[in-house]
Amino acid sequence: MELLERASFLRTLTEYAREARHGDGRLVLISGESGMGKTALVEAFQQNLAGVRWLWGACDGLFTPRPLGPLFDIAAQLDGELGRLCREDAPRDRLFSALLTELAGPDGFTVAVIEDAHWAD
Repeated sequence: MELLERASFLRTLTEYAREARHGDGRLVLISGESGMGKTALVEAFQQNLAGVRWLWGACDGLFTPRPLGPLFDIAAQLDGELGRLCREDAPRDRLFSALLTELAGPDGFTVAVIEDAHWAD
């Protein structure tokens, strides 16, 4: 699928990734109206970025969302402390600490995607 009018956004994301690989991490917010292609943009970026570990989580758009749903989504993709802590219903500060440790770990460059943050609990 070809994305229209997204080349400048992909260039910007690629530049952020280059800087992050050199130790200058980034938090990037991609915002816009529903259905405008935010996920498609990130998926296109993923296809063009080699040698990266991708972790995906999503906030629930429910009346009663899962508490810390994106962390549990990400933990399910990993082996290690974050998953163990999620299974043990550990306090949220320990969960976030384990997530940060995982992101800074020796497994190379990691991109964590949290979709639908506007639904965050």
